[in-house]
Amino acid sequence: MKSLIAYQLPKKTDKVVFCPLTELQREAYERFLESDLVEIVKSSSEDCDCDSGKKKGWCCYALLGDSNTKWQVSSPF
Repeated sequence: MKSLIAYQLPKKTDKVVFCPLTELQREAYERFLESDLVEIVKSSSEDCDCDSGKKKGWCCYALLGDSNTKWQVSSPF
């Protein structure tokens, strides 16, 4: 249906607006960056310590802590 009137619609424009984080947002963001999950994701493409030839994130470091949850499933990235 939209295709029937597409020529009548204005062109889409995107605007990026940068604004500073509030103190609470900054603290939450810093805590997130210091989290185990972020550390696992950041090191996931490094060679694993076990010398399997696999990357950490797909070998010994594929699970979060003592859980059966893979970091790839819980990752917001």
